[in-house]
Amino acid sequence: MFTLVNEIKFNIKKYSSMKYIVFLYRYISVFVTSVFFIIFTDYAIHKKSIIIVLIFIASITLNYLYLNSKRNIKHMLILLTIETICTAVIIILTGGSNSPFIWYTFNAILVCFMILDSLKYSLICLFIYLTSITIIPYIIFDNYYASNFNSNTLLCLILI
Repeated sequence: MFTLVNEIKFNIKKYSSMKYIVFLYRYISVFVTSVFFIIFTDYAIHKKSIIIVLIFIASITLNYLYLNSKRNIKHMLILLTIETICTAVIIILTGGSNSPFIWYTFNAILVCFMILDSLKYSLICLFIYLTSITIIPYIIFDNYYASNFNSNTLLCLILI
């Protein structure tokens, strides 16, 4: 009985560490942003489903890869670069500053800050996301994006 109680305490401590909370946040944020994406966007249902399925697969895969390479900083940086670029592309394709996946960007920033313990990489991720929200969609979509720019979302992202 005593060993069972100690094992339960160990598991609680193991899963309540900040790193596991970051990974739990990833799953919660994918779910919440996907729900908002389904409800509040005008895309066809098959496009919505493809995007959501791909994001869920990417989230599960990245969590697995992050956990298995947590001691290798070089691998973590490669995974983080891939995640940052892919998330930026998703944001651009799903509406720029109006995309519900803006809040998903905190996943990469949290990984940088909490797991890699690096403010430098966190700021680089934030810069890439801000560029993908503001400059790149404006260049690609020109007049449409200029009339639909959501500065409040951008301000919230910067302040958080």
